[in-house]
Amino acid sequence: MSAARARHPSLHTVPAEGKPPELLASRCGECGHLAFPAARFGCPSCGAAPERSAPAAIAGRGTLEAFTIVHRTFSRAFPAPYAVGTILLDAGVEIRAVLAPEDRADLETGGRVESCLVPSGEDEDGNALVDCRFRPVPGGEARDGGGAA
Repeated sequence: MSAARARHPSLHTVPAEGKPPELLASRCGECGHLAFPAARFGCPSCGAAPERSAPAAIAGRGTLEAFTIVHRTFSRAFPAPYAVGTILLDAGVEIRAVLAPEDRADLETGGRVESCLVPSGEDEDGNALVDCRFRPVPGGEARDGGGAA
């Protein structure tokens, strides 16, 4: 077996253990718009052609703007209850993501969150898969995990 791989490799990195994953975005060369997930079909802001965008790795740090607890699910991938939140990343992009608090009582609107990796099963060869989630940052300030903001 080899090192863990991303279940969704177009969305995030799998860094060395202990470091938060970076999110794989794109930046438009015409207007500078930052898009996550990466805009494969051109800039959603100015309409520039896809070849005008460049890959951009951004830090998975931000502020939890809102969240909800889902009590009923239709997917075995997300056994209920689980939390989903709207996060304003420090890079300026607003995303919706699954949250991974150790205790749901730690979730707080306006609180700081950071990306983390969680186990997500195995691939057909038995290699571990991981997925990106967001967890509250104790004390409110995310650790430095690299990535352009």
